[in-house]
Parts: sequence; structure tokens; C-alpha cells
Amino acid sequence: MSDVVLHIVLNSFTNDSRVLRECKTLTNAGYHVQVFSLHEKGLALTESTDTYDLTRFALRTRSWPKTFFSQIFKYCECVWKMVWKGMRLRPILVHAHDRDALPIGYLIAKLTRRKLVYDAHELWGHTAHAAKRPALVKKMAAKMERFIARRAAGVITASQSIARHMEKSFGFEGIILLRNLPYYRAREEYSRDGSPLRKNLGIKPDKVILLYQGVVSPYRGLEPLIKAARFLSDKFVVVILGNGPLVPHLKQMASDIDLTEQVLFHSAVPPSDLVPFTAGADIGISLIEDICLSYHYCLPNKLFEYMQAGFPVIVSNLPEMRKVVEEHKVGLVLDSWDPESIASAINGFWGKDTYYMYSRNAIKAAKLFSWEIDEGKLKDLYARILD
Repeated sequence: MSDVVLHIVLNSFTNDSRVLRECKTLTNAGYHVQVFSLHEKGLALTESTDTYDLTRFALRTRSWPKTFFSQIFKYCECVWKMVWKGMRLRPILVHAHDRDALPIGYLIAKLTRRKLVYDAHELWGHTAHAAKRPALVKKMAAKMERFIARRAAGVITASQSIARHMEKSFGFEGIILLRNLPYYRAREEYSRDGSPLRKNLGIKPDKVILLYQGVVSPYRGLEPLIKAARFLSDKFVVVILGNGPLVPHLKQMASDIDLTEQVLFHSAVPPSDLVPFTAGADIGISLIEDICLSYHYCLPNKLFEYMQAGFPVIVSNLPEMRKVVEEHKVGLVLDSWDPESIASAINGFWGKDTYYMYSRNAIKAAKLFSWEIDEGKLKDLYARILD
């Protein structure tokens, strides 16, 4: 029997660190991992690495306008192509990432008589994107998700609060918590002053870097952060590390308020190169805005990447992030989005005893929040399903 397990993601699979870690864990456990994803211009249609084989699907409808009905046709084409290929592949298990990939995974699993795993990275019925969809579509999607999740052999998600909400919505318990955690690396392996982040941006060692890393999109608190830079001490530099639709707007915003030297931008780097970049910073920022239930319950991987780099974090007052920060005393929780208040909090603790205490605690806590702690749950789930 084939030992191929199929993972389905509806993105281009270029910087999906969570799925990359899962692929590596499963490969090390003896499985052959095949990934289905979407093609984008400039990317290869197929890739082969030590941890996965990748097929990207080129959609003829991809260039169509982003209207509601065009999106339906795009999705139908995607479903048809992935299901047909999946049937021919005949994997021993199908692993669907997020709700949009769930029907595709379900059809492949059903048609090949295999088991299905549903991996919900977010609370998909309650995201900012979902809020823009017609009410009927949201209702139908929620019913579909519940129907398939109840028939899956396992359901995984990324935070305890999301797991509890899903268990209540789906009507069953036992959803597995698999957090977005980085691999553990000792802080002393990486240099602050010699970091590629500082080298690439020309930032001197005496400057203090406030780092945001991740997707540069709305509701990440980036606009208030840039405005706060006006009230920060001259020693601070705000660095935004990542790609996304908000980059041009933020660059223009920084220019408009004469902050082009205090607010710097660096394009995204591969997940395998991220830690040396992160290590060049001094404070990590994760100011998620509380605009939907999925964000309210979020537990972003950047929080743990900052801790592993050995410096304090500053987070918004959301339950999962607040719990980590307060229990382990690794940084500040902000209640206000006012730029002056943000700047005051940052100016007030930099260089003080509390800053160094938070740094020491972050290094200690990083050992508790590593992928090596959680990956056993994934291996156990697969072993149980395939036994």
C-alpha cells in the first residue's frame, strides 16, 4: 500500500510555516507527504524536497475579476482539478488545511475511501474575510464545515479558545490543539548585531529595533504603530518584515509624516531563514485588532518566534496572547490603541530592569513553546487513524 499522505492548501505554499513543519514531522515519522496548492506566476508547477512533493494547480479562471460569481467558477475549477488528481494519487490519508480546502479533502477522501483530517488554522466562520460574504453563503459554509468536521477522523486547530468554540459549534469534543510554534533554537546561536536584518537595512548596533514580522495586511495594528513612532525616542527604529497588500499604503504613510528613517521595510524571508533575522531585533510587536472572533482568539506564531529570539513582546489585550504574556512575564499587554500611549509604554520600559527580566523570561519560556513539544500530537493522531 502507498504511504502517501495528501495535504491540501489553497495558497501558493511559499511561506506557510505551519504546514511546512507538519510536513517535516510526518516525513520524519516515515510518511511520504504530497502537497496540493495553487499556482502563481513565477512559481514552479512542481517541487520536490526532502520533506514533501508539491503540485501547484494553475487555474484558467485565476485572472477573472474578483466578483462573487467569478469566485464560484474559480473554486469549481480548483475542486475539479484537485479531486481528479487526488483520486489518481490514492493517498492513505487526506489532510485539508482550513475551511476552503475542506470540501476538496472530503471529496477525495470519500471517493478513495480514505480518512480525512481537518486542520483549522483559524476560526474560519468568524474571520474578517468571512464577514464580507453574503449571509446565505456564510450560513451554508458553516453548515458544510460542521457536516464534514463531524465525519473527519480528526480535527486540529491552533489555539485552545478556538478549539473550545469549534467543539461547541460542531457538537463533539476531542479537537486537538496543535499550536503555531517554531522549532526550538538556543538564543546564543544567533547574533543581534550581526543579524542579516540589521545588515540589509543598514541599522547600527546602537539602534533599538521594534519588529513586526508576518503578513502585512489590515487589522495588525501597523498604522497605530507607525503613528506611535513619532513619539518614540530617537534610538528606536520600527521594522516591518513581511509582504502583503498594506505595504504600499504604510510606506506612503511613513513618508507623509516624515518617518522614512524611523520606519523601515524588509520583504518576507523563507521560514527557514527567519530566526537569524528576528534575532536582530530588541522588542517584538503583535498588535492584532479585535475585529472578529477569530482574531479575538488568535495565538500567532510570531509571538513565540520573538520569545525564542530572546526579547520581550508587546501584544494587544486578547485572551490567548494575554495569557501567555502574563503567565510567563515576557512583555507588555496594551489596552490602548492611541499612538502616544503605545509610545509611552515602549519608552517607559526600554532599558529598565523590567525589560531585562522580560528578556530572561522569554528565553526560558521559549523551551516550553516549541514545535518539538506539540508535534507528537500530530504523529499520534496519524498513528491512531492509520493503525
